[in-house]
Amino acid sequence: MHKKLNSISNSRAQCLTLCCFAAVSTNLTQTSLTSAADSSRQLVSEARTTSGGNPSKNPDGKAGMPGSVSAAETTDGKPFIDKCLKASDSYADYTFNYVQHVSKGSGVTEKGTVWVKKTAMLKCDVTSGPNSGAVAIFNNGVVHAHPGGLLKVFTVALKPDDSRLKSANGWPMVESDFSSIWKAMQKYSKEGCPSKVSAEPIAAPSQSINVLVLEMTKANGQMYKRALVDPKTMLPVEWWDYVDGKIYAHSNWTDFKGNQGLSESFFTMKGK
Repeated sequence: MHKKLNSISNSRAQCLTLCCFAAVSTNLTQTSLTSAADSSRQLVSEARTTSGGNPSKNPDGKAGMPGSVSAAETTDGKPFIDKCLKASDSYADYTFNYVQHVSKGSGVTEKGTVWVKKTAMLKCDVTSGPNSGAVAIFNNGVVHAHPGGLLKVFTVALKPDDSRLKSANGWPMVESDFSSIWKAMQKYSKEGCPSKVSAEPIAAPSQSINVLVLEMTKANGQMYKRALVDPKTMLPVEWWDYVDGKIYAHSNWTDFKGNQGLSESFFTMKGK
């Protein structure tokens, strides 16, 4: 009798957790379909966040950006993307904080921390936003995750491509590492999206250092991706995503720490 009651209790707990993740996913994935006309103007004019973990007056990920670099000041972006991928792959492990603002209504802002370890280990901890308290850990091809709030005591095992595992901008949480982002950029290039990068580091209103500016457009010329890259580390510090040529998401990555010696046991729900 006790075994039967325990089985029923566990089943109810798992269903409750899955329902919570489904609700969160529905809320987050809708952001990628939202029109960003008004918020695009807001993102360009609003607060700025500096790199290296030194926030300016408004550290909420809504930063200004440099103007488009002219053709005379740029080189082909494809080799640059390859170099950035190589730089990201050079670390045995690393961690960084992120702030992401997505155009949805008056705007959705998400903050958190990501830890990455070769090979194929990733932990994402959402510390602020609609999904605050949620944790997802990718290890050995499986994601163990729990939502935030009172339901964080319930953990479920999910496949990496599960639709419920999305960041605020709709990007898969298990691909939040820099290498995955650059591999996606390589894929877009092969699909016909041209890119260019500033020949020399230039000043950006949201950064305390001069940065290399990478721009990628769709085949029709509409802006698709824009990134600010630290010329010394070749790691991205700021990123804009566009839908129909208009900004719909903006991300800041700060407090990068590489080769920290993260243990495999850290990438568990009980890991420290």
